[in-house]
Amino acid sequence: MKSKSLCAVILLGYLTLAGCEPVNSLFSLYTNDDKFFDENLVGEWRQAVPTDSDSQNTRWVFLRNGDSQVYKTSLSAIGKRGSFLSQGRLVQLGNAVFVDFEPDSSLNLDEATMAFPMIETHMIGRIWIEKDTVRIHFLNDDWVKKQIKAGKLTLAHAGPDNDPVLNASTAELRKFALEHADDKEAFSENYELARMK
Repeated sequence: MKSKSLCAVILLGYLTLAGCEPVNSLFSLYTNDDKFFDENLVGEWRQAVPTDSDSQNTRWVFLRNGDSQVYKTSLSAIGKRGSFLSQGRLVQLGNAVFVDFEPDSSLNLDEATMAFPMIETHMIGRIWIEKDTVRIHFLNDDWVKKQIKAGKLTLAHAGPDNDPVLNASTAELRKFALEHADDKEAFSENYELARMK
């Protein structure tokens, strides 16, 4: 559990530094019945339109995790040490496809480098996968905060209003995701990736 939690914090830290602040959820968007896998996502990707040298040198890698429907994912920067590791699963709800990132449970990280206590979380986003392009729109933390402040958020959440964590059930998350699949404000932390040739 500790290793999983560290990965979630590392991935969230990376995305925050990159300008993205997706909201965290205690529960997954996927169920054990979700078996959707798209081979087109496997490979190495870069930001389609880099905004600075960091984004220009960042690489996203998606690999199939053995025979499972899970992707091993990493984010790293060329010329810099370390990678941000997680695993991802695709979820199809109606005509929309989503991705759920969570800590990689197979990692064996150095216990001495971990903060304590920590909890495992999930980050969800809408995803579009084409032959040579991928778009990921994460659920936006600022949008969630505004919905909480206005008393409009239909999902259960915990923590202070300026740093909420969703604690809605998987069934409630799935219903919410399907209802907001085309909501460009809710899913507005955007990444556009191009396949490395």
